[in-house]
Amino acid sequence: LTGNLLAKQLYLEELILDERARELAFEGERFYDLIRVAKRRNDPSFLAKKVSAKYSGSMKQTIYNKLLNEKNWYINIFD
Repeated sequence: LTGNLLAKQLYLEELILDERARELAFEGERFYDLIRVAKRRNDPSFLAKKVSAKYSGSMKQTIYNKLLNEKNWYINIFD
């Protein structure tokens, strides 16, 4: 990572997210952290990869594909 500031930032961000996941386990905050990072990076696949990793088989791919659409990140209560 020497001389690569972006790689250092991404690495540090991953470490912080992992630590927050351990600290806030079962409190329901991790999903919002992942949304915030995915929005900041402008990369919906970041959230999709992290969330779908806990599933297996075809369900993993289904969840991944669904989360690539940012509209599926929230519950729509106004329709």
